[in-house]
Formats: sequence, C-alpha cells, structure tokens
Amino acid sequence: MVYEVKINRQEISALFDIKGNLQDVKELLAHFFQEIPEEANTSISKSGKTLMYIGKDNWVLRGPIEEEEELNSLLKSGAALSDVSVVLVSDTLTFFSVSGTGAKDIMAIASPLDFYETKFRENSVTFSEVFGLKALTRVMAIWWKIIYLSLLNFNTFLLPPICLKIYLKTPRC
Repeated sequence: MVYEVKINRQEISALFDIKGNLQDVKELLAHFFQEIPEEANTSISKSGKTLMYIGKDNWVLRGPIEEEEELNSLLKSGAALSDVSVVLVSDTLTFFSVSGTGAKDIMAIASPLDFYETKFRENSVTFSEVFGLKALTRVMAIWWKIIYLSLLNFNTFLLPPICLKIYLKTPRC
C-alpha cells in the first residue's frame, strides 16, 4: 500500500521541561502567556512559543532555538523564586512533522493512540510511542508534529524514505 505522506525533520528548538503546581507555573510563564493550558494533554501557541500541558504538574515549553539562552535565563531566574523545576532538554530531542492525506494512516500504524478528532483534537498533545520510541505527539491544524524523546542520541537519527516504506509495510506482513 502506498501512502501520500511527507515526513520532514524539523529544525532544533529550545525546549524546557517544567514541573510545578499550576499557580507557580502560571506566575513563571506570565511574561509569555496570559493563560496556560489547565486541561491535561492540551497545548497553546503564542508568539512562536508553544506550551504543552502533559499531565499533573508537568509542562513542556517549545520556542525558537535563537531564544534558548534568553528563555533559559528568564525561566531559571523565575523558577529560583518559586517551587518550580525548569530543565533545558533541547539537545535530547529530534523533531519531525508528518503531513499529507495519509498522515492519519501512518500515525495509526506508528502509534497506539486513537486519532479520531473526538478524542485527539487540534492542539492535543500526549506522550506515547511512535514506531516503538517514546514520543511526545502533538496534533496541529493539518499535520502531526512528533517530538521523539530518547535516552539515545536521536539527533543523528533520520530514516531514509526507502527504509521508511519498507518499515511501514513490515507490520502488515
């Protein structure tokens, strides 16, 4: 079976793992966001930054890599005044986008998630697996954005298109 899908590796982004109670995190991020997601597995975007609420007391902030030092400085100084943990995790991640008419089909093969719009709406985000790798998956307007998280160095991981076709067909054999 042939899928009309495009998988592109994205540029590296500044990424921060933020842990703390809702009120402290709101105060920490007030400079960037007037409101933050309060419903688990949702995200918001503003001024080139995306804040993803992963679950109880855990958020992930993504921004332009050019702003990494400034964001790190602002977040660390604000976190020092509260009971919030801020960890820079930019170098541990590889970003991919999956788009095209077959994107949902590919994601249905790659992940155990239920991608029906009633369950996984636009701006939904959650940790799961994609092709057996731990992944943070976020739905955008017309494509799937996947952030692979791993203890291994996946910054050098890129599956050539021919391997991708073979790999995707393997589970159906």
